[in-house]
Amino acid sequence: MLHTRRSTLLFSALAIGLLAFAGACGGDDGGDDGGGNNVTPDPPCEDCAVPPERPSAGVPGDGDGTVLAMNKLFLGNTDRSGVASNTAWKQFGFDIDGYKSTKTSSNHCKVYGKANPSNVKTDGVNGIDNSFGANIIPVITVASADAAQKIEQALKNGSFTLILEVKAIGGGKDYVNLPAALYAGASMVDDAGDPMTPNWDGNDEWPVYCELMQDCKASGTTQFPDAKSTVTFPSSYMTGGTWVSGDRGTVKLSLSLQGYALDLEINKAVITADMSGNPPTSATNGVIAGVLEAQKLVDSIAKVGGSISTSLCGDTPAFQSVRQGILEAADIMKDGTQDPSAVCDGISVGLGFEMKAVKLGKVLDKRPEGGNPCDGS
Repeated sequence: MLHTRRSTLLFSALAIGLLAFAGACGGDDGGDDGGGNNVTPDPPCEDCAVPPERPSAGVPGDGDGTVLAMNKLFLGNTDRSGVASNTAWKQFGFDIDGYKSTKTSSNHCKVYGKANPSNVKTDGVNGIDNSFGANIIPVITVASADAAQKIEQALKNGSFTLILEVKAIGGGKDYVNLPAALYAGASMVDDAGDPMTPNWDGNDEWPVYCELMQDCKASGTTQFPDAKSTVTFPSSYMTGGTWVSGDRGTVKLSLSLQGYALDLEINKAVITADMSGNPPTSATNGVIAGVLEAQKLVDSIAKVGGSISTSLCGDTPAFQSVRQGILEAADIMKDGTQDPSAVCDGISVGLGFEMKAVKLGKVLDKRPEGGNPCDGS
């Protein structure tokens, strides 16, 4: 979870920024580029950015397996070296819909409201779909220019993380059928319950929340290896040293704003990362790509908005500008396809990450949440 003292500023600027995003866009339903120019169909993408294919000569796992925790997260406003760039988002993610879309693409879903097709339809490098990085993150970074640095510091400090377990993986380069799972890492604390900074030396015992686990009931007890994750990749694989989740699933990242969790539920998600070590002790060049359902993102912000500012409670102008801006960032259908006859209702997302080895620690109850001022609790 991510705590920040600038949440009020961030959400106020988010409302203003998204209002500007909506207001500056030309009125268009996706029939042209917003300027009256002709639209064109996109041919099927033959060289688009996609995950590596399953190895034909891969072997089953032959190692002890690994547990890795995210220590860096790239939102798309910087490259992997941390250099700020307005176009860095174009490098994060994968082609999801099978096209290299441009502002004049005719086989693209209709943009929502008055969104500018050039902002919404245009893909990144080799067809990468990442409207979240292109249209949502810039507004956040206007509110807080050091947002990425704050998130990176929070990860390093152990405030939150996403944990990946890959069973039976060893030091090979090509594997098939590697069972893998994700866990929601809780905040690292010592025996007295005080915040503790991880050493990132492979020996940190990281507690996890019940949210991504089956029938998780016992609090503060070590349930591993009996506890099971609800987010699994039973047929993940590795090819040429790059691990690939294989089956697409749902990945949930929870960022906390003043104790309230803002959930990013990434559907149709695929995860890849370059593994190093025997068994792997680190992962670099990581990618999480998928689709956020636009309305669910609106709903997530609605749940936490009142804790930031009462101006975001209910049907206020501030909240409606946030809602409009999010919906107008939709560039894909929520199932990951394109439908020229329908209005886009999904937001493509591409995130970068790095990981280091940890150990699975105690299982904790669901993260605590306070009452929401919007409902009077």
